[in-house]
Amino acid sequence: MNSDTGQILPQEEIDKMNAIMKAKFLPIKEQLMTIKQKETMQVSKFDSRSALGKIRVQHRNSMRNKPCPCGSGTKFKKCCWNKTR
Repeated sequence: MNSDTGQILPQEEIDKMNAIMKAKFLPIKEQLMTIKQKETMQVSKFDSRSALGKIRVQHRNSMRNKPCPCGSGTKFKKCCWNKTR
């Protein structure tokens, strides 16, 4: 259906529009997949999962004295720290 006029479009026009959409958005989708693959490769550089776990723990510890993301206004360590452990 054409959103401007409210008319139902013939199947040929729908097929043409689908082809145009695929031609325009497929390269974007491929670029996004390439970016995700590069991010995955960066994570894969670690020899073991323990190294990745240490990074996550360091990040969580760095949040400890910051305001809690739940919006309570208190420090994270006083509010939701125990919920994440």
